[in-house]
Amino acid sequence: SCPQCRETFPHRHMRPNRHLANVTQLVKQLRTERPSGPGGEMGVCEKHREPLKLYCEEDQMPICVVCDRSREHRGHSVLPLEEAVEGFKGSGREPSVSSMPLPVPVQSLTQMEREKIVWEFEQLYHSLKEHEYRLLARLEELDLAIYNSINGAITQFSCNISHLSGLIAQLEEKQQQPTRELLQVRVGAPVHTACRELPQVRVGAPVHTACRELLQPAALQALTHPPLPRVSAVDVTLDPDTAYPSLILSDNLRQVRYSYLQQDLPDNPERFNLFPCVLGSPCFIAGRHYWEVEVGDKAKWTIGVCEDSVCRKGGVTSAPQNGFWAVSLWYGKEYWALTSPMTALPLRTPLQRVGIFLDYDAGEVSFYNVTERCHTFTFSHATFCGPVRPYFSLSYSGGKSAAPLIICP
Repeated sequence: SCPQCRETFPHRHMRPNRHLANVTQLVKQLRTERPSGPGGEMGVCEKHREPLKLYCEEDQMPICVVCDRSREHRGHSVLPLEEAVEGFKGSGREPSVSSMPLPVPVQSLTQMEREKIVWEFEQLYHSLKEHEYRLLARLEELDLAIYNSINGAITQFSCNISHLSGLIAQLEEKQQQPTRELLQVRVGAPVHTACRELPQVRVGAPVHTACRELLQPAALQALTHPPLPRVSAVDVTLDPDTAYPSLILSDNLRQVRYSYLQQDLPDNPERFNLFPCVLGSPCFIAGRHYWEVEVGDKAKWTIGVCEDSVCRKGGVTSAPQNGFWAVSLWYGKEYWALTSPMTALPLRTPLQRVGIFLDYDAGEVSFYNVTERCHTFTFSHATFCGPVRPYFSLSYSGGKSAAPLIICP
């Protein structure tokens, strides 16, 4: 039937006119792109591609003729758009798409996001205030230590002055003796000995040392990277079905070490067959997750996360474009973030225990020096294409590399 007048067409055999359809499509595009004229401010209906000639008073929105016939607006009070515009002009306002109320689900989502942002900034504010109080308390302790040190130095100086005054009095007394007796007395030695025995007082050293320790980069960095919430900690274990044959896993699946002797293991699809890698469990598809790895004194390792769909057979470069987000130590000297190209990590102290924090929804993977309680590196704006798993890789490079990597409980 006709969508406008509802007249029923007679049943007969019809053939599609492709040429006419193309012309009609071009006319529709030209009509859509045509600038709005007087009385046509509302444009074309996005659903039916018809001109918006009517105005629904219940929904407070412009509609087309087909919308008026639809079930959605059936029974509603509908006016011609021109009359509605005149009515709005008489009341001092004009209808517009921007004035229409947002759907309730959209309002709920924006309110939830607003509350989430406010809560996170409140937590950060409280954390910073707590660090401020601790630093101020530490400064008060330093003030007291400086005051006591200065008083002690003054007391010691007073004792030294009294001692020197006694020596001066002895010398003046001996000067009054006859020349023969004065020449027989060797006063230089005891005087110099007494002066050498005077204790040296150093006030500045402990004060500067305390201030330097207070303003260490690690202490300042702790302000911008507060301790990770323990509620995000997750229990990670190793997946033996993915382990390279040269990797030996412990019975509790929390330790892995490298061996020259390869185990006789089935070459299942999940197992790495070229590089000494193993994945952890569980998989993550949302939320925030944190775990720690004890790397100790090993000279060569790589840890981080990877997508569950990464290639297990043959060679592959550990980089974000291949589904890997990890940091690595090479030959006990160089720390690298495996970006593309790689990023050198100039660390002040070697990593012994590494914390890994995955924020799946925000697309971030962060690494922390647990021993020094400071931030190491963060992969930002990561795009995860499916589940993500903990990732471990280690190899033998001599010496201390025989020690295992340990997942901390």
